[in-house]
Amino acid sequence: MRRVLAFVLLLLGALATVLAATSVWADRALLDESGWERRATAIADDPAVATAISDAIVERVTVPVPAAAERRLRVAVATSLKEPDVQIAWARLNRAAAAALLAAARGEPNDNVNANGDVVLNPEPLLESLAERNPALAQVLAEHEAREIVLVKASELDPLRKATDASDLAPPVLVALAIVLLGLGAITARSAGGALAATFVCLLGACAGVLVAFLAARDQALESSKSPLADTIITSTFETAQRPLAIVVGGACLIALGLVAVVSGLRARARG
Repeated sequence: MRRVLAFVLLLLGALATVLAATSVWADRALLDESGWERRATAIADDPAVATAISDAIVERVTVPVPAAAERRLRVAVATSLKEPDVQIAWARLNRAAAAALLAAARGEPNDNVNANGDVVLNPEPLLESLAERNPALAQVLAEHEAREIVLVKASELDPLRKATDASDLAPPVLVALAIVLLGLGAITARSAGGALAATFVCLLGACAGVLVAFLAARDQALESSKSPLADTIITSTFETAQRPLAIVVGGACLIALGLVAVVSGLRARARG
């Protein structure tokens, strides 16, 4: 019975640890405008970015673009994206996307919400920056109609609102809960080795769960996306957030193991 109780406490502590680390990561990576801007700058040279922007331009042109002109357009976009000022415009577009989503989630007044309540994005500054770098682009863009990019439909904002609300309260509560549960589990366990082994297994399972949830969230966001450019913003956000998530969760797991080792050691010394 004691062994089962110790395992349950350590399991709950491991889950609280991983959830606390994930909530801290989400607050700093996904729910922060500057984080989106930094990630956008880092992947500005990605061919997928140039392809998405080219697709967005072609979709906005009022008359059909000949195949040869479209090829030149795509080359021009890829070349222009290597320029620092265009990369800055791309980064600002991503920051604007983050600001629009978060403001809508928090219920704050927002110019990026249309009459239907959808969160929309105006890519005009980016397109103008591209046109300034390349006359061929300027000629094509001169024929396009201004059209907003729908990032998130109004009906799909509830999960984001809940995540934003939870991010303010979850980290401190989960950290405190993890410390208490892991400490109690280490005290209840029969041996330090058993406590560490059980904690390691539980942490491993919790990390696997976070990975599955991360991939599911990415796929769901892509399914709800309404444009290639929005697809690229979402994909770049998740791809560049993978490593920080692994670092934060991995560090939290090491701290949890260290806490269990210390408490188990102190308990063994007290018994001795």
